[in-house]
Amino acid sequence: EIDKTLVLLEDPDHFAEAQKAYSDILDYIKALEKVIDENTRYLQQLVRMAEEDLNEAELADAYVFDESSMETANVLYFKGYTDFQDFLFEDSEQALLESRYYAAMALAKTRSTGNYEATDALLYKAKEIIEYSSVIIVSDENNKITVTEPWSGDAFLAENPLVSPSEIEVKPFEGGKSWLKAYPDPVFAPQGSEDDVIGDDMTSEEIIIEDGTGDDMMTEDVTMEDETDDMMAEESTSDDLIPVPDDATAGFGGMEEAEESPDYLVQAIELWEKGVLARNKGELDLADEYFRQAIVFAETYRSEADPVYYKVLKNDCLWFIAKEIYGRPFYWPLIYKNNADIIENPSLIYPGQELLIPAP
Repeated sequence: EIDKTLVLLEDPDHFAEAQKAYSDILDYIKALEKVIDENTRYLQQLVRMAEEDLNEAELADAYVFDESSMETANVLYFKGYTDFQDFLFEDSEQALLESRYYAAMALAKTRSTGNYEATDALLYKAKEIIEYSSVIIVSDENNKITVTEPWSGDAFLAENPLVSPSEIEVKPFEGGKSWLKAYPDPVFAPQGSEDDVIGDDMTSEEIIIEDGTGDDMMTEDVTMEDETDDMMAEESTSDDLIPVPDDATAGFGGMEEAEESPDYLVQAIELWEKGVLARNKGELDLADEYFRQAIVFAETYRSEADPVYYKVLKNDCLWFIAKEIYGRPFYWPLIYKNNADIIENPSLIYPGQELLIPAP
């Protein structure tokens, strides 16, 4: 276009046309320079923030807990920096965005290690309470007293072993939204405002943002760093790291839910198993809630169990009673302690006494 303009300038009959073409070329160069300058400043800030993310993760010893993500983040950072130096702006941006993503994932995994310890403590507490609550005393129509079979969570843990935080897979990077400004089209014709030349109806101070409703677009002022932070918020949210399903609170109906299904023990076991699965996905808050609810249902189940009494017969002793009920005569102290108000001496019980039989 410059060569064409120079030719026109030599022809007096086309001098006005040449002037217009020359003006269009200058406008285009200015617009192009403006876009390049804005993209350069944006990528400079993106390089700085990617470097800060890596430094923060390294200071937190993220290499210990997620070496793979940290290695990936470092490789991508250097690629993004090199591409930036070579003016490969689009490649640079995507590499730096991906570097920030993996650094953030490594840091999040590192910081969650202590939370896993708390969640695991709650997991085993709930397991112990459910196992204890599953063993109760029942009597049949003939007043035969038996002990229910105990439930154990060991089988479920064997099928679903607890995953170490360092073993939890990081969700792959799915690409980030580009905040680079579009280059103007090289069309040298009478144009409108400079904004029209730049394209996308954007000025250096404005970015069009959807309001999330699908209605009209709204415009707001943002800084270059705000743009980058917003972009990272899209790519690295807690929902990405820890995806919570829509039915995350399913089964958390408290006593109202329990009334619909009176088998509290079954509900307690189901909630505990859901908690283990959520824990292995890294959904620690959800897992904690499952375990707490499981404890509530297990304790409710035990508290609502009907008390069972044994009527002492002639020649009975606590040793024989414990052997008959529990299958283990050494459990006689349980009966004695549970009935200390009517048994003064464990060696002396009398026919007709009604002993409250506790669960082992």
